[in-house]
Amino acid sequence: MNAMETKHTKNYFEDCKTLDEAKSLYYKLAMQLHPDKGGNTADFQELLHQFESFRPRTEKFQGEADQWKAQEYAHIIDQLIKIPGIIIEICGSWVWITGNTKPHKDEIKSIDPGESFKRGFNRKKEAWYFSPKSYRKRSRQELDLDQIRDLYGSQKVDREREEKNNKRYIN
Repeated sequence: MNAMETKHTKNYFEDCKTLDEAKSLYYKLAMQLHPDKGGNTADFQELLHQFESFRPRTEKFQGEADQWKAQEYAHIIDQLIKIPGIIIEICGSWVWITGNTKPHKDEIKSIDPGESFKRGFNRKKEAWYFSPKSYRKRSRQELDLDQIRDLYGSQKVDREREEKNNKRYIN
């Protein structure tokens, strides 16, 4: 293959320094590129490949990259994207699910969190979550979701607006 035939693809994660940044970016791009959302299969597969290959330059704790399983995280996001009426939000290392979750309880519970994540429901926050299995709470303080967003940041995609935009470009 000569230089003219080389395929140039965007390195989606070149500006990401941490796993949290990569997770948030992956979620945002998956909402745009996923074939179920009007995206291109080849573009989505390239995104997934790059995400699985990503290694952080900065770790929150020693060995974080060694414990990271991108395929498990991508599987969770892929399954959640298919559930209508829920809000998926990335806050730090956690995935929070709010919105109209009650009719989708069994669907959410059926998602295999894999070896590195755990799934649960927080009654006080009225929200489902997927969190790293290795997470250990260090404070006795109970934070609400707004406090968690302020502390760790938040990546939420307005699915209805994204779907309307995708339909507008497809039609």
